[in-house]
Amino acid sequence: MMLKLTGGVFKGRMLRTAEAKGCRPATGRVRESLFSMLASMGVDWPCCRVLDLFAGSGSVGFEAASRGAAEVVFVEKNPRLAALLRDNAAALGMGRDQFRVVVADVLAFLAKKQPPAPYQVVFADPPYGLDLLPPALARMTANGYVAPQGVAVAEIEAGLDTSPLASLPGLSCLTDRLFGQTRIMIWQIPTDAWQSTPEPSIP
Repeated sequence: MMLKLTGGVFKGRMLRTAEAKGCRPATGRVRESLFSMLASMGVDWPCCRVLDLFAGSGSVGFEAASRGAAEVVFVEKNPRLAALLRDNAAALGMGRDQFRVVVADVLAFLAKKQPPAPYQVVFADPPYGLDLLPPALARMTANGYVAPQGVAVAEIEAGLDTSPLASLPGLSCLTDRLFGQTRIMIWQIPTDAWQSTPEPSIP
């Protein structure tokens, strides 16, 4: 299977995908809408470090790279999909300084305290039906994975009960939109939730 990138320097380029449990690349329409929303929020991609959790095919991470993201880190626990991510990055001609693939369970990855530098944009597309989004969001905010005024983006099933997310500290919901059976939610990390204030990418 193949999918087409929708914008940036790689617009029109094709990515290989693979069938795997829980892997469902975002459709072109959803990706176009998502990146349009992020652009309207002022995301400055060349200033962004991007974290793509539950990366799967890496469709949103590669869209960010196409738009000039300084670095994209893909986290995927399936070794076959991780190898595909590396192959797609190589096919696009991405340099080693532009991306990194981490083969790890997302919750274990996020359990590590304070990464070397936070990320301005974090994508999360957890497998349906496993209720992984609340603990992932809780760990990424508690452990400093999202920069002040950075955004966390989730692609989830339309009918998911998101009431547990309302009690998570340090998150302000900016967007909650439906695209058929897909729901996109975007949160911002308010500056006053953090002690340090690196240069923001999103005004």
